[in-house]
Amino acid sequence: LFIGSFHGSIEEPKIPKVMESYPNDFHLCEPGWKAAKGIPENIGIRECVAHLCCTAVSEFESSGHHVLTCQITDAWVKSEYWHQGKLFMGSPLSPPLLTFLGSQQFGEMTAHHITQNNTKDDKEQHAS
Repeated sequence: LFIGSFHGSIEEPKIPKVMESYPNDFHLCEPGWKAAKGIPENIGIRECVAHLCCTAVSEFESSGHHVLTCQITDAWVKSEYWHQGKLFMGSPLSPPLLTFLGSQQFGEMTAHHITQNNTKDDKEQHAS
């Protein structure tokens, strides 16, 4: 979460600043979990279950925020989180995923399998 507090720009990229200031704190790698050699163009965090490389398509400023619309150019997902070749989710035994809820709030997501024996209330609880 701390890595999100760094701000970069084209003139002052974020990656070298993070890697030089905190070389052992983030377990950085190249996308696809390859060992980082020097300061790569793109970085990933080894503990993340997915890595995305994106190219900015458009950008604008809104309420003091720099907003980008991006196109995914490459993507990697750990096999235990890529369900049936099309769904990004873990199994009930997988560690939970971190999700951003907004306003500096985060949550955990876990997979639950719903069986025919569950009641409607159980299904609603699992879906939330």
